[in-house]
Formats: sequence, structure tokens, C-alpha cells
Amino acid sequence: MLYLLALVIFIAVLWNRNRLMKQNADLAGLRLRKADKYARRRLKKSEDLLKQGNDTAFYEELLGAIWGYLSDKLGIPWQRFQKNQQAQR
Repeated sequence: MLYLLALVIFIAVLWNRNRLMKQNADLAGLRLRKADKYARRRLKKSEDLLKQGNDTAFYEELLGAIWGYLSDKLGIPWQRFQKNQQAQR
């Protein structure tokens, strides 16, 4: 019975390892899954900057969070956002 249990656990570990390797190999899917996490982190940082009274850094961090989120979700390189923003100046 223990041999059968060990075999089932071994197969489950191999299956889970292969599934995780395929997930991490998909870079576009990985960016989509992690976009929310990164955006929340940057928004938290911008909130801290606002509480400190550093308005310029707050807006820069907020803009970076928005650009990063849109870049990850839409698959558009963030440099393209910066080119458009510099052209408007």
C-alpha cells in the first residue's frame, strides 16, 4: 500500500512540476497574471508618496503604475506610451 501511495505522490509531483514549467514558459501569460500584483505595489508606493506630500513623485509613480498595467494587459511596450507622451509636450 505504501508503494502505491509513493507512486501516486511521485506522479502528482511530476505533473504539477510540468504544469508550472509550461505556465512560466508562457511569458505573455505570466505578464498578464502578474500585472495586478505589480500595479497594486506601485499604487501603494504612490499612496505613501502622497501622504509624505511629495506630489511630483506621486504623479510619476501613478503614471508609471498605469503605463505598466496597460502595457502588461494590452501587450503594448511601455516605451510606446512614453514616445506618445513626449510627443505631446
